[in-house]
Amino acid sequence: MNGNVTKNIVKGAFVLTFASIAGKILSALYRIPLQNLTGDVGFYVYQQIYPFLGMAAVLALYAFPSSIAKLAADWKEQGREVGWTSFIFPVWTVLMLIFVSLTLLLFLLSEPLAKAVGDPQLASSYQWTAFIFLCIPFVALWRGIFQGNMEMVPIALSQVAEQLVRVFIIIFVAVFVYFQVIPIYDIGKFAAIASLFGFIAAFILLTGFLYKNKTFSAKKYAIPWKTFIRTIFLLGFAAGLNHMALLAVQLADTFTFVPQLAEFGMGELEAMERKGIFDRGQPLIQFGTVLASSLALTIIPALSNGNGESFKSYVATAIRLCLYVSAGATVGLILIFPETNLLLFQDDKGTGDLQILVVAIFFCSLAITASSILQGMGFMKRTAFLIGLVFMLKMLLNKLFIPHFGVTGASFATVLSVVVWFFAVWRMLKKELAPAVFLHKKQVAALIAATGGMGFYLSVMKFFAPFFTDSRWMLLLFVLFLVISGALLFFLMLIRFGAFSKAELKLLPFAKYLAKL
Repeated sequence: MNGNVTKNIVKGAFVLTFASIAGKILSALYRIPLQNLTGDVGFYVYQQIYPFLGMAAVLALYAFPSSIAKLAADWKEQGREVGWTSFIFPVWTVLMLIFVSLTLLLFLLSEPLAKAVGDPQLASSYQWTAFIFLCIPFVALWRGIFQGNMEMVPIALSQVAEQLVRVFIIIFVAVFVYFQVIPIYDIGKFAAIASLFGFIAAFILLTGFLYKNKTFSAKKYAIPWKTFIRTIFLLGFAAGLNHMALLAVQLADTFTFVPQLAEFGMGELEAMERKGIFDRGQPLIQFGTVLASSLALTIIPALSNGNGESFKSYVATAIRLCLYVSAGATVGLILIFPETNLLLFQDDKGTGDLQILVVAIFFCSLAITASSILQGMGFMKRTAFLIGLVFMLKMLLNKLFIPHFGVTGASFATVLSVVVWFFAVWRMLKKELAPAVFLHKKQVAALIAATGGMGFYLSVMKFFAPFFTDSRWMLLLFVLFLVISGALLFFLMLIRFGAFSKAELKLLPFAKYLAKL
């Protein structure tokens, strides 16, 4: 492989990573104005639909493009050229069979599904949601072709276009809900329509890139239908599950939260509102886990070469960085959550339950990082199985805890589910990389000191919070000051107490000055 090709691949991978992180952050942040405009009940309606929308996005961006890219790579290794009749059309046919079946299944089961989640009024939203799965074969196929050629820029741009279109439509509709022009339950239907238009925008953009840069072979080969079906189906869904950890937890809440609150003795409308309040924690968890796990994983250069001491060293550094960031984010957010809740969602409802829920950031970030490393080492089926386990465990714990402890039980159920997931993937990773040491006593002491120092600082500063709560703008400045100053103090204390080695410090910005601390 020549230098220019390698450079282009690295550049493309960086662009795709950046777009992926930006997309996940945008996906977390737009839900804050959505809640502000539609209220807790409107947010509840959206969150009852969101897991299905999120799954469709994952299947179209990560899951099936990966399986198609593998097929394309294997196809080329056999000396064959990618063409319309022997590759593209057969692959598209397999995808259509899968997703037409899923669409029909979800559409026909929309009413029983709405009853199962405790809200028959959601049936029409689930019917609209079914149709977005028909877009996946078109978008996933083009993304898979580009990924198979190591051309990541079109994929990244299509992801950004998809997210921007989707978010714009959702917020636009939320404004009409706010002014009571559109019924509040229609936010679910329009969320599905927004995803539909997002996929269409991505498909148009990808088609433009293909039309401009690609010509496909007219040669005909024997079509290995069994290989196509097996690879697309099994690898596609396995790869998809590995990106659905947070969605699996939210899906379990979709099915069990409101019905189990009825068992707790809560009225239907109050249960829906409580679900909306509880879901305030979801964008914050998503933001925290994306921040911690993405920062950690960017320092691992090539997981496919996962052997040797240098690889183990990179993995250990990634785990430590994720540990530091997730610990700081979790403790910091717990301490300033009353102010954050008031700032973002305009009241402090559910603060205690959400502070418990935020603990999931710590374990989920570490589990995602460890799971991603294991996937890169070839353990995709095992890690996918664990995501299924998380879903089943969360369902079970919700049914056990919510009837007795209400919303607090749901928070504990989420935390316990991701704790089990973390220990499972951690055990697998330690076994595969033994005898690698991820954390030394000095680094543990540094983390405790930094966390304690930041915690003490934030606790003292919170005494000034009452002076800033009268104005949302003043509260914004106060919370931003706490976040920035708390993070800076935490980071500087980590360095001062020896959490980073000299080699790790060199990877950080302003390394020359940080080394003097």
